[in-house]
Amino acid sequence: MPVYSRSLLLFLVLASAAMLTWMLARNAEQEADIPANNLGGAPTGYFMQGAVLYGTDDNGAVAFLVDAARVEHESSAGDYVLEKVRVEYAEELDVTWRLTAERGQMTADREQLELQTVQLRAMSRQAGKTFVFDTRDLSVDLVAETATTSQLVQVRNGECESNARGLNVDLRNDTYELLNVVGTCRARVRAVVAGTLLAGAAFAQESPPGAPERPPAETYGFEYSQCTGDLVTDQHVCENLVITRGASFRLTAAQATVNDGSLPTTMQLTQWHLTGGVQLQFETAVMKADSAEFSYGADGELESFDMVGAPAELSDFIEGRPAPVRIRGSRIVYSLESGTLKLPGQVEFVEDGNSDTGASVCNVTYWFVEKRVQLGNAQCGGRISLAPVEAESSGNESPAEP
Repeated sequence: MPVYSRSLLLFLVLASAAMLTWMLARNAEQEADIPANNLGGAPTGYFMQGAVLYGTDDNGAVAFLVDAARVEHESSAGDYVLEKVRVEYAEELDVTWRLTAERGQMTADREQLELQTVQLRAMSRQAGKTFVFDTRDLSVDLVAETATTSQLVQVRNGECESNARGLNVDLRNDTYELLNVVGTCRARVRAVVAGTLLAGAAFAQESPPGAPERPPAETYGFEYSQCTGDLVTDQHVCENLVITRGASFRLTAAQATVNDGSLPTTMQLTQWHLTGGVQLQFETAVMKADSAEFSYGADGELESFDMVGAPAELSDFIEGRPAPVRIRGSRIVYSLESGTLKLPGQVEFVEDGNSDTGASVCNVTYWFVEKRVQLGNAQCGGRISLAPVEAESSGNESPAEP
C-alpha cells in the first residue's frame, strides 16, 4: 500500500511539471507573436509607482532620497525616467534643502539627475527665512551635492521678483551663486517731496476718507552681474550693482555686501556695505564716495546711510547758476529722522572745480530741496543760502553768493 502511495505522488508531481512547462512555452509563443513596435504593449523593463531611491554616505547612513510618483527603467544600463520628483538631503542643523520637479532622468549609477520644471527651496533655521529658486532645467550631482543651470532662474521675495541667467548651488556648504540678475520690486512706497531721500522713497500715506485715490506706487529696479551668498552666515555679496527708481534715483557701486538679510533681490534688508565708486543720484543732487553703509528697515524704507571718501562729494544744480555747487568732505550722512544731509568735520565749497571760488567751513547740514546749508557751530559761521540772489527792482544784479 505504501508503494502505491509513493507512486501516485510521484505521478502527480511529474504531471504538474509537464503542465507548467507547457503553459510557459505557450505564453512564450504568444509573446513572440506580439510585434516589437506595438506601442500598446507592456514596457520591456519595469515601472514603479511611489518609488523612493536612497543614497548612502561612506558610513552607510542615508545621505539623500529621491522620491518619485512614477519610475520607469527599461534596462539595467539605461537611465531612470522619473515623474513628480522630490529630492531631500539628510536633515542639517543650519539649512534644509528641498528640491521638486515635474519630471527628470537619473543615471543608472544613481549619481546624476537632469530635472525639468524645478523649484529649489532652502530653509535657513538660523536666519528664519526661506529662499526659493524656480528654473526650467537643473542638473544635480547627488554625490557631490551640487546643482547648476545656465537657464533662466526666477527668484521671488515678497513684493520683489528677479530673474538670473544661471545658478550654481553647493548643497553641502549651503552657498549659492546667481549670474546676471535683473529684477523689479512693486514697492508699497512712493516718492514724496520735502527732501525725504529714500531708495524706495517714502511710504505712501493713507488717503483720508473721501479723498481721491492716489496713483499706484512706482517700482524700482536693480541689476547685478553676479551675486553669491552663504545661507549659514547670512552674508550675500553682489558685483556691479545698479538700483534705480524712475529717472530721479540711481545708486551704483562696484560691490555690495549684504549682512543679516534676505537675498539681495529686495530692499527689505538690514544693512548694505558698498565699495568701489559708490555714486548716489537723487533728483538734481549727486553724491560720490569710496564706500558707504546703507541701512534699511523691515519694510524696505531707507533709514540712513553714511558715505565715506577721500573726499566724499555732494554736488547739486541750483537754478540760475551755470554750474553745480560742490561740497567736499570726508563723510556724507543721511538719516530718515532728520531728512537732511550732513557733512561733519572740515568741509570745502567748490564752484566750477576751482577752489579759489569756494570756501572752507565745517559741520555742514544741507537741505537739497530748499538749496541751503547751515553751519554746525558759531566758530564755523552762520547760515548760508546757495540760491541765486534775485535782481533788485532797479534792475541791478547782486553778486551771487559763494
